[in-house]
Parts: sequence; structure tokens; C-alpha cells
Amino acid sequence: MYLSNTEQILVDESTRNHRTEIVSRLYEMNFNLIPMNGKNPCVQWKEFQTRRVSAGELKEWLPGKFPTKDGRRIWKARNHNFALLTGAIPWSDDNPGIIVVDSDDEEAEELVRNHCPPTPMMQVTGSGNKQFVYRRPSIEAHPFIGSPTKLRLDGKQYNLDIRGDGGLIMIPGSIHPKTGSMYEEVTPWTMELLMECPVYDPAWLPDETAKTKKAAASVTTDIISNEHEGLIAQVQTEVEERESQARQYLKSVPGTQQGTGADNKCSALTMKLLYGFALPVNVVQEMLSEWARKPDQFDASCGWYPWTDDEIARKIDWCLGQTYEGKIADRLSPFRDVGPMEAKVDDVVKPVDDNHTIDPNNHLETAELFRRECFAHNHKPTLIHHQATWHGWTGRLYEVITDDDIKARLWKWMATCKTWSKDKRTTFKPTRNVVGGVMDALKAVTNQSSQLEAPCWLSSGPEEIIAFDNGLLNVREFLSGKDNLLQHTPNWFSPNCLPHRFDRHADCPTWMGFLNQVFDEDEERISTLRQWFGYNLANDNRQHKIAMLIGPPRSGKGTTMAMMSAMLGRHNIANTSLASLGGRFGLEPLVGKMSALIDEGHLGRYSDNSLILERLKAISGGSEQTVDRKGVKAISSVAMKVRFTMAVNELPRLSDSSAALRSRLLIIPYNNTYEGKEDFGLVDRLLKEVSGITNWSLEGLKQLRANGRFKNPVAGEKIMRDFVYLSSPVQSFLDECCLVGPDKSVRFDDIQAVWKVWCEQNGHVSGSNNDFGRKLRAAIPRIDDERRRNGASRDRWYKGLGLNPETISQQNCRSMIS
Repeated sequence: MYLSNTEQILVDESTRNHRTEIVSRLYEMNFNLIPMNGKNPCVQWKEFQTRRVSAGELKEWLPGKFPTKDGRRIWKARNHNFALLTGAIPWSDDNPGIIVVDSDDEEAEELVRNHCPPTPMMQVTGSGNKQFVYRRPSIEAHPFIGSPTKLRLDGKQYNLDIRGDGGLIMIPGSIHPKTGSMYEEVTPWTMELLMECPVYDPAWLPDETAKTKKAAASVTTDIISNEHEGLIAQVQTEVEERESQARQYLKSVPGTQQGTGADNKCSALTMKLLYGFALPVNVVQEMLSEWARKPDQFDASCGWYPWTDDEIARKIDWCLGQTYEGKIADRLSPFRDVGPMEAKVDDVVKPVDDNHTIDPNNHLETAELFRRECFAHNHKPTLIHHQATWHGWTGRLYEVITDDDIKARLWKWMATCKTWSKDKRTTFKPTRNVVGGVMDALKAVTNQSSQLEAPCWLSSGPEEIIAFDNGLLNVREFLSGKDNLLQHTPNWFSPNCLPHRFDRHADCPTWMGFLNQVFDEDEERISTLRQWFGYNLANDNRQHKIAMLIGPPRSGKGTTMAMMSAMLGRHNIANTSLASLGGRFGLEPLVGKMSALIDEGHLGRYSDNSLILERLKAISGGSEQTVDRKGVKAISSVAMKVRFTMAVNELPRLSDSSAALRSRLLIIPYNNTYEGKEDFGLVDRLLKEVSGITNWSLEGLKQLRANGRFKNPVAGEKIMRDFVYLSSPVQSFLDECCLVGPDKSVRFDDIQAVWKVWCEQNGHVSGSNNDFGRKLRAAIPRIDDERRRNGASRDRWYKGLGLNPETISQQNCRSMIS
């Protein structure tokens, strides 16, 4: 790895700056880069196939100085380059990774042009040849794409290599150690350019093997390796059967770790495959690449050190240069040892102890190991400690996990671990103190800032997301006409996921018939409800609205609420009441919910009406709240995105002097009643159309975004006036008895006298003079008051407000006004 005899190549300042710019650009694209001395790695780099190179590490590598293996000296790269790791990028949701087709001559380049589509992302190597870059397909479609060398196609071998998972290429700006020429990108490599590249299909360049002959042949005891290709063609057993038996054999062969005889074990296994199973070189390369990524490649500290494709290729080349002391295909059924050479390293099939070794005094390291083994998906963490609560990813969303659940799992896991005691590796026996210490360390390992507000990305991602059972829908792309789903990922921190699949072609004819019936085909009310359903799907409460479905019993309100619940999912909604909102812990059930469904508008005698009103206005308006929780520390400054939908038979009596709630309400009347004519199977039929109702709602969201705001249906205007008068008698009094304008004025005693008469006639309590003044200012903030001299006294007058003479006459209040 560390070559000091590489010829030194001097580069000028301009070239060095150009390379640094390319390194920064590629790193920002989420590629992993490693330093090279010529074409040899300067650091141990296997771990970076699954771990992101940190910015600090990259900064340390840029000067080109590195410690020796023993750490005692520093050596300088004589030809300092950087390489880019190809294949999948498990730490990135934006960059799928790349597959590079590397042609080493014109014949290979012509093969690429004939079998692969053109790609805009290419580079010319330091030897003057071409490398063609393609996007890596999804891991689900192709879990592993190898890196075959010297591709064989149509019975002919080409100077063509594939750089897939575990491979690497020199980046643009690197200097070829032999020619001294620079690697040059044809077009600057950017994320936008990468997204224009075709997705690589392994079927474009299948690595074929010449058909084996069925003629029997005797073979010598000693087989010289350079005769390998010709001799295996004489084996009677078909190559497919030999490969099948070899794959079955590999299932029992554990992975290897550096420092444990790994080199000998890999050599032994390579010889078994090349000669014991008589397999072609390209098949051996592919099988070893798969074997090199077995789960038991993890070491005691959970480090993953798979063999790279380049290392495997070198191992095959070495084995082909050795003498095999056995008979060709002697590993075929029944399996037998392959000879003296391999007998020295035959422990390749010996079971390994994969229990982790932990240090009971190092709680932080143990906690990190526990998280990586028990709470990870594709090397991404799936456990979060946020706002004093554990959240675990289920594959679709994050659910709350109790302290006891985590602790129980930790006890069981630690009981399977090993530890060092008196120079012996023994089974670890967990204790309460150690488990408690690791639990505290686990909070530090998994902690997310309390300022983080779910749903959100833990890394970069589209701004608006709706999670479905089959993927993540990018809202903005959907609104622009695209509906491609993203894969579920633990980087999307959200407690919400719709319980059904996104099906763009689903419809809802029964639902449309229901709406036309209950709304008498009133398109305005249907459109308003549609927009409200869509508004509840998105992580958006900027409209500052509360929906009120009002009508007699058996009018369709309950069915509407049931379908909203089915669309959003029961775990995404909070079923509550107005009275509950006024309780100390009334906000706790709303945290992390998409919607709150209130089907009870009655308020108890001891309900705190002012607190209920305050919370309704604050939450719908996006204001932050302090949430008291039972048995857990309260959360401060929580901006909940929950939207309220009320279904009531009559208007709730909420005292609101300022009538501020009027601007928040979206009233949708249900005027028909079906009591005695109920269709008890309707909800079951509608549940079959949930995907279609969701599509209908998404179109409503598109309409809402296009309109910019909600508009109350005309059918609800009278109900809105009734609500205002019921919640704010002062507002009703002002509308009936007063005139508002800059030229108006009234003596305080006069308006107070009229107010008391009006309250007596309309069944309201007039209250004190100060109370009336406070409510008056809440209703009309712009009025002013002044003192005017009246003889020896000074009377108090309101400016901007006057009494309506016509109404005063009708109320018989004329005699009370001086």
C-alpha cells in the first residue's frame, strides 16, 4: 500500500488548485474520495466503502503527508492523487452511486458504444483511454454489481473493466504515474450531469464464458496454472452445475478478518474455486466478490472489512501463478479436501465466533456498537433520542419506544457479548450499573437536538413529503405533474405514514356519489371539503384554518370524519373534544399528529373556555406551545402542525370578544338528515376507495395551492354570523346598534346604557363597565377615548364609534340618552 519508490511527479500551483476544486466538488456530491500515491492507496480504505469520509479526514489528506503503519514517521506521496469509490453510496439519499465502464483500447471503446447507451459523464484517462460513467441502479433491483476485469463477450476477451461495488477510479485532475498525463473530465462532473446519465444495466455487458465441452479427459496430478483455462473446458460436469455446487459450498464458508490469517484463507478459497470446482476466472471473481461482503465480515468493533474487487483480482492472478497439487474438479460432489497446499489453511471452513468483544468500562463505544448492530438499516441509524423520548424507525415511520423496551434489548444483547478477563476472552455478564451506564451513553450516541421539529429530514431531502406505505411522495414534484415515489429511509424523521399505498390510477365513484347526495350537488361545498382533505395530507398549516362540519344528526358528518380517519390513518390523528383541550395535558395527544378530529362541541360547566379558545387560535395559527406530559418532562416551544376538524350538531359556545376565531373558521354545512334511512354498509364500501379518495384529496391540495387560500362556502355565511354573535355578544351589539367611522363619537354612559338594555332583551349578562370597555376594544381596536367638558364635570367619550339612531328608537333607548 505504501510505495516509496514511486517516481516523483511535480505539479504546478495551478494544477494543484484545479485538483483541489475537483476534490471539493466531488465530495459535495457525496462521493467518497481516498488519497493515492500514483495509483496506490495511501490509507486503509475498506471501511470507506460503507462509511462516509469525514471533512476532517479529507482535509488531513490534501497536503499529501501520511503516517507510516507504526505511526512513528511521516511519509509524503511522490505522486499525490485521489481516487473515487464506485458502486452504491449507502450514506446518501441523493446520489445513487456510479458504475464506470473502463475501456483500455479502441476495440474495447467500440464495444461500449455498440452495447451501452451514450452517457454525458466521461473522462479521458492519463493513458488516453475512455471511462464511461453511469448511474448505479437501486440496491433492491441489483443488491451487488461486481467489478469484472478483462470482460469476455461472445467468446472473446476485451481490455474492458467494470468498476462497480467495491471498485475505484482515479478522479479527474489526477496524474498518471507512467505517462505523466492528467485524467480529464469531458464535461465538469456535477450532480445535475450525473442525473442525466442512464442507469446502468448489467445485461448490457454480460461477462460470458465459453461453453464447456462434454468430452471426458484424464488430468495430471500436478496442474500448472497457466493451463487452467484449457483444462477446465475438458471437465464433464456442466459449468452451471459446478457453479451451483460452489455457491452451496460458499454458504458454509465464513468471511475473513485482517490479522487472522485472512490472506491464506482467501488464497485457499480461491484455489478451491479455480481448480477444486474448475470454475472460469470471471465466475470466481463474481463469487468471491459476493463472499467478500458476507455479514460475518464484521469484526468485534463492528468494523466491516470486505475484500475489494481489485484485491480479489490480484489474489486470482497470484493463484493462477501457483502449482495446484490435486486433480481438477476434485471438489465436485462428494466434497473432499483439495490437496497438501490447501491442507495448511484448511481452517477456512472452521466456524468463527462472531460474538462481539466489549469493554464494560467504555460505555460510549459499547453504546455505539449496540446501536449499529440492533438499530441500523443500510448502515443508517434507526434509533433517535429526541425531546427526552426514544423513537425507533419501523421501516416506514418513527414510533415511540419506551425506556424499558430499549433496556430489555440491551440486557439480552450484552449477554451475548464477550469481554477480556485475565488475558482470556470470556462471556460477558451484564450488571445493572453497566447497563445503566450504556443506556446513558446511548442517549448521547442517538441524540437529536430538541429544536428539531418532526417531520423533517435528518439529512438533505425534498422540502415537502407525504409518506405512503409504498414510498415517499415529493409534494412539489406532484403539484408540477410528477408522481415518482422516493424509497423509505430512516433519514426522514416522521411519526406519520399513510396506511395505504399510493395508486395514481385509483378512483372513488362511491365517495363522489355520497358527496353529491349530502351536499345536494353543491360544487362549492364539495370543492371546499376536497381542499380541506388535501390540506390535512400535507405538512402545512399556513392557512391558519379550522374546519367545522355542522348539521343535524345523521347528516353525513360522521361518515366524512370516518373517511378522513381512514385516509390519514388512526395513528396519525388525535380523537379529542373541546373540553379535553382545556385540560392540563390536553395538548399531549396532539404532538406528532397530522389532524385532530373533534366530534363533541359541548363544553362542561367547569371547562376553561378562555384556555380552549386560546389553544385553538394559537395552534391553528402556528404559534409555539409548551406541552405538559404525564410522567415526562414538559416540552417547550413546540410548533404543532395538527389541523382541527370539528363535527357538531350545533354551534359551540366559545366566548370570543374579539371575534378572532371568525377568520379561522371554515364552515361546511350539512343540511340533510338521513335518520331512519341510514345505509349501514356505506362506510365499508367507501373504505375500499381510500386510495382513490386520497387522489381526490391531492387534487384538492393542488387546487388550494393554485387559489392561494380557502374560501368559505356561501351556504355557511349565515351560520358564520350566528357563531360570531354567539361567541361575541359585543360584536352582535355593535352590528345591531352602532356605527363605526372616524367621524363618529358617543358618550360612554350613553353606550353603556344601551348595552345593558340590549343584553336584557337578548338574554345576555351585561357585566361591569370595565368588562364592557375591554370587550369593546377587543372587537374594535382602533377606537379611542377622550374627556370632554360638560359644565363643571368632564365626560368620557369614545371616538370612532357611534350609536345607530334607527336601532336606538327600535330598542326604546332614546329616553336613556342625554
